[in-house]
Amino acid sequence: MKRIIPILLLTLCSCSGQDEKIPFEDKTSIKPFINEISSIELIPLETDNDHLLGSSPELILSEKSYIIADKQNCRIFRYSEDGKFLNSIGSKGRANNEYVDIEGLQASGNEVIVFSRPGKMLRFAQNGDFIETKEYKGKGVQSYLAGDDILTYYSYGSGKSYRLALLKAADTLCFLKTKDNVMNFAGDGTVFSSTNKGGIAIIDSYNPDIYEYDAESLKRYLTFDFGKYSIPDKFYKFKDPYQSSQYLFSRNFALIHRYSECKNYKLVEIFLQKDKSVPEFHYGLETGGKWIWFYAGKAGEEPLATSFRLFDENSRLLCVIDPSTMGKLPYEFKKLVRNQEVIEQSNINSNYVIAKITLK
Repeated sequence: MKRIIPILLLTLCSCSGQDEKIPFEDKTSIKPFINEISSIELIPLETDNDHLLGSSPELILSEKSYIIADKQNCRIFRYSEDGKFLNSIGSKGRANNEYVDIEGLQASGNEVIVFSRPGKMLRFAQNGDFIETKEYKGKGVQSYLAGDDILTYYSYGSGKSYRLALLKAADTLCFLKTKDNVMNFAGDGTVFSSTNKGGIAIIDSYNPDIYEYDAESLKRYLTFDFGKYSIPDKFYKFKDPYQSSQYLFSRNFALIHRYSECKNYKLVEIFLQKDKSVPEFHYGLETGGKWIWFYAGKAGEEPLATSFRLFDENSRLLCVIDPSTMGKLPYEFKKLVRNQEVIEQSNINSNYVIAKITLK
């Protein structure tokens, strides 16, 4: 029988030494970020009728190739460094070697890990060859392979007394204890990402903290101060999740939506609901110990809003840009593009474009 071992969050956090709050700034433009860019290279992904990607695809890197998950259409494609289509990875279905949906995607060595409902973890070779499927009872909304175990995130309002767990063969280690009766929320960004020192960074939905997991321990890693956009304590006091959600969405608030880092930089994506309008996306870039903030636009309206994904091995920042919005790129951004013909050739029928941004 598996044992469930709760771990107190207070004890874990007190050992982190992370007390500094990073102040969020929302009165900015795209210019602070553009001033940090040295050059931009655009990689158009090969376009054909069978491999066009749906909205907001996810991106990981594996052995000098791009692995892209089209969660909308439940497909995973692999492209070369110059954007040529190489192969598909798995397919939608209920067979042992198929996934019902794509909850998460991860590169592990030369393998690609796919998480799917209800408790599936599938392993594929880069070329798409199926390796094996494992079942994990009690898996959350997003998961991450951590050595031989699975780190899984449930979020608030899952019905469990904790928001994060490590699923082991014999034990379940529980983290982030919770009693809050609020709506379940994990966002559509990636909960898990790797830190430069080999740990795993974790976004905790409503929480302004990013945590780091390493060697069966958890600590606060980064804490953001959202000021007037902070979620009030009152949000957690309602008896009904519907009441709490009504309260939250009737006011301005900010959430951490995505996080990535490399040796030289940290990048955080902030979802901001402001004046009940279309959500805005702001970004914080840490370089040389200093954070700069910039505004990327409203969701669905601007090409750089929600386009930033991760850093590659050369500390270049990768964006996945909708081709139909390429013409709306800021002028200062376009000037830094080395192969501007890609902008001119992109249209609504093109596939996505990956922007490789070299920072100063």
